[in-house]
Amino acid sequence: MAGKLNPDLLTVREASSILHVHTNTIRHWSNHGKLPVFHIGPRGDRRFKRKDVLDLLEHVNRKKPE
Repeated sequence: MAGKLNPDLLTVREASSILHVHTNTIRHWSNHGKLPVFHIGPRGDRRFKRKDVLDLLEHVNRKKPE
């Protein structure tokens, strides 16, 4: 798992868990530039900076009505 090799990089599953959304939502967001993505390895697996995921979470939480 990416988190064990580099705790600052998250897999699609790890990012979806933090953001409480489906893995397909994470893929959609990365495809459309809402969440910056890095592609690694020969398969082009997606990885996300932990900071980018937490920044998006903070942004989403700020938009929620109280």
